[in-house]
Amino acid sequence: MSTTTGLWLFRRLWKPAEGTPVKAVVVFLHGYGEYIDRYDAAASVFARSGIVFWGFDFEGHGRSDGERGFVTEAGFDAFTDDAEQALRLAARQFPGLPIFVMGHSLGGLVAVRLGARLAKAAEAVDAEAGAPLFGRIKGFLLSAPAIEVDPAVAQPHLVFIARVLGSCMPRIRLGGIPAGDLSNNATVNDHYSRDSMNNTRPFAARFASGVLAATEAVPGIAADFTWPLLGMQDEGDKTTVPGACERFVHTCGSPDAAFKLLRGRKHELFMADGYEDLITGTIMPWIEERCETAEPEAGGAAAAEAGLARDGMSGDRDDEAEPTDVDAVKTTTSEEPVLGAAV
Repeated sequence: MSTTTGLWLFRRLWKPAEGTPVKAVVVFLHGYGEYIDRYDAAASVFARSGIVFWGFDFEGHGRSDGERGFVTEAGFDAFTDDAEQALRLAARQFPGLPIFVMGHSLGGLVAVRLGARLAKAAEAVDAEAGAPLFGRIKGFLLSAPAIEVDPAVAQPHLVFIARVLGSCMPRIRLGGIPAGDLSNNATVNDHYSRDSMNNTRPFAARFASGVLAATEAVPGIAADFTWPLLGMQDEGDKTTVPGACERFVHTCGSPDAAFKLLRGRKHELFMADGYEDLITGTIMPWIEERCETAEPEAGGAAAAEAGLARDGMSGDRDDEAEPTDVDAVKTTTSEEPVLGAAV
């Protein structure tokens, strides 16, 4: 998979075992500094549940081309462009299957921008003509999305400096993401820091200014986001702004939007104790409800890679746990809850 700027992007997919009915495709957008193979354990749970898990490494991440922590002159929009290209490629690769987009952290910001862009595009085309793609997109899922910036971090003078440096000294390094408190699993936190595939270097000024601009634009595009939506965030998340995901769920233009408040898992929802329960108990029922009219297709190999044939690195598989979570719902026009009652 190549970008519009000529960079090569590593992609990988996990497919249900031979004979397993395939329910849908999930196109996954990972977070800053990481790479798609970190999600091997979670992706395998989706595959066992009949979901094709389709992912790739953003430019400057993992096995993909590009400078770490930096973006080309195309800016942050390049991430959204690449996500749209991945979505269209997955749609061609698996014709007829319902498609969902899931974004974690920085990938959540990309997913929001992509969703708003595609919703406006869908309005501009004939319904029948748009059916090959737009008619197959059944929803978006956000995992601890980086859609707001902490005001304590984004102070006016710091924002000004980041923007100036982003223009005149785009490669100067400004800051990074602390890796010590990402998950409730200490092994995951330790492995993140030691894994050379992760980028723990401070990000470049151009990247920082691009993220700032993208987050500032979220309130302005929220009304354009009309797809079915499931947002998830832990109340103890110290990496992205607590409450940001819930606010977006309640302000976006979707009449079918729900938020699940998680407890005791921190930022890495798919690498925290209890991730399997989150997938099978919350995410899968939500997906199945929105594609129950689709015809299942026959499954393929248990896992396969697209692009270059090379072994992936395993993600971290954690023990199951039963944290107490809370559902918050955005009601439809009939005031019926989108998810079940709060617990």
